[in-house]
Amino acid sequence: MGVAWNGTQGEIDEFISRHGLTFPNVLDGDGEIFASFSVASQPAWVFQSKTGERVVESRALPEDEINSRLNAITLSE
Repeated sequence: MGVAWNGTQGEIDEFISRHGLTFPNVLDGDGEIFASFSVASQPAWVFQSKTGERVVESRALPEDEINSRLNAITLSE
């Protein structure tokens, strides 16, 4: 899931379209979602397994690293 904490819905929709995102995205205007995952800045990634184990990366990640982490989570479950 993608979470944005600033910008208008139009700007968010344009970002989603520009990057071809196919997963759900929400606006977290008050920062509640970010706070619940201890995310203090963007870009950030939160990788969470079904058991609730989380790894937070507060930096941009290359696509191959994202895919590797997602595959590791998938294979461990």
